[in-house]
Amino acid sequence: MCGACLDITLLASAKRSVFYRLYLVLDIYSRKIVGWEVHERESAAHAAELVRKACLVKRETQTGLGATYRQRLADEGRHTAGDVAALGVVV
Repeated sequence: MCGACLDITLLASAKRSVFYRLYLVLDIYSRKIVGWEVHERESAAHAAELVRKACLVKRETQTGLGATYRQRLADEGRHTAGDVAALGVVV
């Protein structure tokens, strides 16, 4: 592990009794968010993949080689935020 902590939080949707799962990876030293995703179901596979990606980003950031990868993740994050809104997640 790369010094990260995983949290899964339920997010209410606009529909009654429908929830989404926010997977959040935190750096345990700086307490910064290093990765996040929203899924309809809880899955160990989702969690494992997110932690793997977050550790890659963290490692590349520390070596200074991850600028293009970080930019790609930022672009994906903008799309993901729109996807979350489209799902009707209540913030």
